[in-house]
Amino acid sequence: MVTRVRMLGCVSLCVGLAASLGLLGIGQEILEITAWKATTPIKIDGSLEEWNTSSPIKISQNSQLILGDYLWGGSYDLSAVVYIMWDDDYLYIGAEVQDDVPFTARPGFKPDDADSIGIYISTNPNADPKRTKYQPTDFRILLMTDGYEFYTAIDRDMIANRMGIETAGMYGDEQVILGFEAAVTVTRRGYILEAKIPFAALSNESLPKFVPQDGLKIKFNVELNDIDMPCPGIGAKTMAWVGSAAIRTNPSEWGFLVFKSGI
Repeated sequence: MVTRVRMLGCVSLCVGLAASLGLLGIGQEILEITAWKATTPIKIDGSLEEWNTSSPIKISQNSQLILGDYLWGGSYDLSAVVYIMWDDDYLYIGAEVQDDVPFTARPGFKPDDADSIGIYISTNPNADPKRTKYQPTDFRILLMTDGYEFYTAIDRDMIANRMGIETAGMYGDEQVILGFEAAVTVTRRGYILEAKIPFAALSNESLPKFVPQDGLKIKFNVELNDIDMPCPGIGAKTMAWVGSAAIRTNPSEWGFLVFKSGI
């Protein structure tokens, strides 16, 4: 059904080795994935047949639970493989989601408290990747569907100077991203979500439009939110590609997205 992530010498050696192995801190990987450029505009129809799936974001491990870990029943309960593509105007998101109780929501549910996908993205490739506070060019975007309708939200509450782009849609049942398009296909174990977000929607007179190009690297992350019973007081669980629950306030815990135009 289609419904429209020496002692001094030894220290130096270890640091170099850790960097070469892709380690940040103790046991925390520096995760980086590729967003491939679409040679033609991607048709948003709930199918990933035209997608380059060679650089997946995999979210399926217990270590990736950041909230409500006691509620997780395993990968069949909640997991996903997510792909990112781009063209000059859009960021494309393709997600193969495994969820034993998909599309759980009810009117008025916040996206954080329902089945939703969170996209964390910086539109400033020159920003300090070790920054611990959000800048005006950092965005948390939530995509939510009940299987029929699509809702979006932008969370900017953690930003002191929002430069004209405010929080919107965080009480659910709204579509707040101009030009957003999505489709979903139900599968035996969950669903496929396909969506596109205009880069222009993350800009205004004070925040310049992000211009993607081959080789550009930005901070990026993906989260999954899931609830199995649409009842007040029932908690949601959250998984993330990389980082802890602090990803919602601390971009240093995000991974990286690299834009590439071909294999």
